[in-house]
This record gives sequence, C-alpha cells and structure tokens, in this order.
Amino acid sequence: QQYRPFIMQQIGYMLSDTMKLYLNEIDIENMEGFSQNEIIIISSQQLVDRTLWYENFIRNNPKFVFINNCQTYKKAYLTYLISGYGKTKLFADANKSELSPFFTEAYNYLFKTYPQSETASLILPYYEALKQKQLNTVRDIKKKYVIKGLIYNLE
Repeated sequence: QQYRPFIMQQIGYMLSDTMKLYLNEIDIENMEGFSQNEIIIISSQQLVDRTLWYENFIRNNPKFVFINNCQTYKKAYLTYLISGYGKTKLFADANKSELSPFFTEAYNYLFKTYPQSETASLILPYYEALKQKQLNTVRDIKKKYVIKGLIYNLE
C-alpha cells in the first residue's frame, strides 16, 4: 500500500506544483473512496466536485504527463453522473422515471455551483429530458456522448 505523505516528504521538493496538485487529488480520492458493495459512498456533491476538478485540471494543464489518466477519471466520473453506478441508480423508481434524490441533489448542485462548466452544459439537456420523462431523448443523448467518447457505455 502506498503511503503518499512519506513520498511527498522525501521527494516533494523535486516535484512541480502541478504534479503536487495532481498527487494531492489522487490521495484525497483514495482516502475518501468511491464505492463499496456497488454503492457510491461519496456524496453527490463530491461526485460533482471530482468531475469538475478533472475538467478544470485538464483545461489548465493540457500537456501534463499523466493527462490520459486525468481524462480517464473525468470520463468515468461523468459517466457515473449521467448513468449512475451499480446500486446507486439514476432513478428512484424506474417505472415512473423519477430521478433518485442522489442525482437530483447532484444536478442541482452542479447547476448552482458550476453553471458555466462543460459538465453543466453536457448535463443540462440530459437533465431537462429526464425531468420531462423523454426517455428516447435521454437514450439519444447518452448514445451521442458515448460516440463522442465523453462517457463509457455501461449498457
């Protein structure tokens, strides 16, 4: 098991500020975890914050040595924000297409806190279609995002 504080104490002075920022984020995510028994254990706000952290980091550091890893994390978090993860389902009641409280909170937080973000612009038409129970549009938006490589295909 990695003990990152020791590594930072020993070689931190040799690392760029960008690398320190990245390693700090990875350390935080490892400490907090993400899921347990196929249930998201972080808050909906943390899921949004993580997605936006990677969005901003990638935009500000496009030539970062681990940029591919950052893009993978961003894609995964955006996928879970759109599709749910394991037992943390998008819908509280799939038969009625009612959004679960977890994702209702996530989307409300996203639009309030990060309204100008790329993530918000991607989620907004999806969220509007969900609210109006336009399931064909929801499916089409997800399909479009998969084709563009923005999210993973979980179906």
